[in-house]
Amino acid sequence: MRGYMGSIQSLAFAFFLLFATPVLGQALPVWALSASPRVFSDKVLDRKAIQNLNQGSRDLSEDFQNILEDSKALHTMKKYKFILVRGFLADYFDYIDKNFATQVEIFSEMGMKPNLDFEVANTDTEAESEINAADIVKAIRDSQKPVILVSHSKGSVDVLYALLTYPELQNKVKGWISVQGAIRGTRLADNLTDPKFVGTSPEDFLKHPFRAVSRWFIDLLISWSSGDSEVLYSLRTDVRELFLAENEEAIRELVSKIPTLSVGSWQSYGRLNYFLRKQLEVMVPNAPLSDGVIEPMRAVVPGSSYVILDDVSHIDLVPSRSPYNRRSFTLRLLDLFWKQVAAPTQ
Repeated sequence: MRGYMGSIQSLAFAFFLLFATPVLGQALPVWALSASPRVFSDKVLDRKAIQNLNQGSRDLSEDFQNILEDSKALHTMKKYKFILVRGFLADYFDYIDKNFATQVEIFSEMGMKPNLDFEVANTDTEAESEINAADIVKAIRDSQKPVILVSHSKGSVDVLYALLTYPELQNKVKGWISVQGAIRGTRLADNLTDPKFVGTSPEDFLKHPFRAVSRWFIDLLISWSSGDSEVLYSLRTDVRELFLAENEEAIRELVSKIPTLSVGSWQSYGRLNYFLRKQLEVMVPNAPLSDGVIEPMRAVVPGSSYVILDDVSHIDLVPSRSPYNRRSFTLRLLDLFWKQVAAPTQ
C-alpha cells in the first residue's frame, strides 16, 4: 500500500484482529463452525511426501537443528545488501506487529550498520506480483552491492515473479531465503475465492458466515490500498501450480544460479493461535498439516535446499509479537544458508 493509510483504517483493522474475529467466532452458531477438531488430530507430518513433491531439493532440516547460534555469518556477508520482502497484508499488520522487526534489529546492532546493509522493499503488500516486481527490481538495481533477498509468505511469490521476469538481474542476486513462501499457493485462497462458499447475497452470509465475513473484510482492506482483489486468485493452489509448471525450466535455471533456501513449517492444530485455528476449522477442515496458512510442502521453491520447522506457525518467524525466538532462528538460518547453500557456490 503506497502512501499514508488513515488512522481510522488502521484502527479498524486492529479492532477486527484483536476483538471482532474472536467475538464473531464465539458468536457464530454451531452449524457455522461445523468442522470438528477431530479432523486435525493424530496427524503426522509426511516428510517423504515433501521430498517426493520437491525432487532435486535438499532437506537441511536436521542440519538446522544441529547448528549453533552464531553471528559470524553476518560479518562474512557484510559485502552484500539484504532486501526484505513482506507478505500479504503486511502494510496493515505493520501497524500492530512490525514485520521483520527482529531481523532489522539484528542487522542494525553490534555496530555493523552500515557495513551490513539492508532495506525493506517498498512493495504494496495487497498488490499483485506484476506490480510488486517493479519495486523489487528497483531495490536490486539501486543497490551498490550484490543482493541477498529475504522474503516471507506472498513476498516469495513476488520475488519469484521478479527474478523470472527480469532475468538480467539474476547475476546481481547472490542468494534468496524464502520463509514460509506461498510458492505452491494456499488452500485458504482456494476457499476465499470459491463461489460455492463465498458470495455477496444475504443467503451466502447465512450459509457460510465466517468465510463471507473474512472475504468481505479482506476486500475492504484491499480497497483501502492500491491493491487488487485479484491478488487472492493469484495465491490459489491451482494458479500457483500452473505458474510453476509453465516456468519449470526457467525456475530450475534460476535456482542453479542463485543459492536458494526455503523455509516451511507446521504447527499442531491445538497450538495454533485462535485466528489461524478458526480459519482452518471453517475453511479447510480436511487440510494437511500446515503453519496455519501454508503447508510446508507448498513452501519449497522447486530445486532449492529447504528446512522444515516443527511447531512453528505462520506468524512466528517474521511478525514481532510472537514469543518464538526469532533472534536465534535468524542467526542460525543465516549461518546455515552461508555455510551449506551460498558459500559453496561463491
